Amino acid sequence: LVVQDSPNLQNSLANMFTIHEHLIGDNQYRCSSCANTLCDAEKWAKISKLPPILTLPLQRFVYDIKTGNRLKKTTRYEFPFDIDLKEFCDDSVIATVYELFAVVIHKGTCYSGHYYGYIKDVDQIGTWTRPPPPASPAVGCHTSIPLENMLYFRSQNHQINRKHRTLVPVRTPVQMNLSNRRKKRRKKLIYFARYCCPMMIGSQLMIF
Repeated sequence: LVVQDSPNLQNSLANMFTIHEHLIGDNQYRCSSCANTLCDAEKWAKISKLPPILTLPLQRFVYDIKTGNRLKKTTRYEFPFDIDLKEFCDDSVIATVYELFAVVIHKGTCYSGHYYGYIKDVDQIGTWTRPPPPASPAVGCHTSIPLENMLYFRSQNHQINRKHRTLVPVRTPVQMNLSNRRKKRRKKLIYFARYCCPMMIGSQLMIF
């Protein structure tokens, strides 16, 4: 979602879905039902299906064509605890109400920094949890501003949530009781993942 020139989440969604594009003049629509003739038309988007977990990434990192540099937009951006997407959806979509349950925060610049998150307790206790800050936080008035970078909403439809509530325990290679031969393979795998693909490991940790 575009953050620039959008003060809040509702405005960003409205700019994406409710604005109608007029196809006129040199940009007329070629109608397949009218012998492929050109005609004036309107184009807009509607959501036909919603997921149980709605992830909304915010576009805070942009590229400045004039300077040739990447920039981080630090403007204030407001979002609600509950949101109804009915006006952006097709009439066939029934469950359109979502509640906010997690926010991923980025602290740093567009070139480096730290990610951490506020996560709402899924057991309905109503508290929000934040991990302790890093031992050596970023320094500077321009580089240490924490800003939301991604929003996570979950459907308030309990029937949908119940289907996706079951948690499956994951056994990592370290937890498995392996033979000596498999242990050697595991060491090679850990070495590759740790030293050759650090971004892959970081991406997996971001999911949880």
